[in-house]
Amino acid sequence: MLRQRREKNLSKLLTRAVSILMLILIGGCDSAEEADYTFPFEPGLELKVKAFGQYYYSEVVKAEGAYVTWKLRWNERVVSLRKVYKGLITVYESELERSFVNEFESAAIDKLFPLKIGKETSFKGYRISKEDGTEIPFWVHMVVQEEALVKVRDQEHRTFVIEITTEYEKLDEIVTVTRTLWYAPELGFSLKSDYRSQDEHFQMHVLSIITPEEEDLEGTRRRRTLGTVRI
Repeated sequence: MLRQRREKNLSKLLTRAVSILMLILIGGCDSAEEADYTFPFEPGLELKVKAFGQYYYSEVVKAEGAYVTWKLRWNERVVSLRKVYKGLITVYESELERSFVNEFESAAIDKLFPLKIGKETSFKGYRISKEDGTEIPFWVHMVVQEEALVKVRDQEHRTFVIEITTEYEKLDEIVTVTRTLWYAPELGFSLKSDYRSQDEHFQMHVLSIITPEEEDLEGTRRRRTLGTVRI
C-alpha cells in the first residue's frame, strides 16, 4: 500500500513537472523574436501594387539569399529594376536611363533581425551613380515600432511597422526622407509603405499577391518576359 502511494505521488509530481515545463516552453514561444530573413518564394511571384493613383505590377526575377531583384511594370512596360537587401533597402536600381548602387555595411541591417519591437540600427552609406561615378553619402536610421495587421484581398497578414529615416546632402542642405514600411516577415517584403520628404508624400499598397503556381485570372502575366535581367 505504501509503495502504491509513493508511485501515485511520484506520478502526480511528474505530471505537474511536465505541465510546468510545457507552460514555460509555450511562454517562450510567445515571447520569442521573429526568425531571421527568409524569402520563401521562387522567381515569378508577382504583386499588384497601387501607388501614385496608378496600378503597377512588381515581379520577382531573381532571389539569392537575402538579395531579391524585382522588375516593376506599368502599362506592360518595364519602368524599373531594383535589387533589395532583406526587403528593406535598395542596393541597385535602374530606372529609365539612370542607374545607381547603394554601398553600405549589410551587418547594420542584420541587427534588426530577428525582428522585435524596439530594435533599431543606424549606418552610413554611399549612393554611386553608374553614369558618372558621382558619390553621395547618406545616413540611415531604422527602428521597429509596432505590430499591425494588413489585409490583402481576404487574407490578413501580421506585419512589423518599421520606420526608416534617410538623410543626404543636396545643394548644401540636408534632405530628410522618411519611409514607413508594414513589413510581413512570413512573406519577406512590405505590404504597405508611406514615403515622406520635403517635396512629396505618397503611399504604396499591395492589392494582390500572385504566386507562380496560381492561375492568373486578371491576365497580368501576358507579357511577363519583358526585359532582360543579368544582375
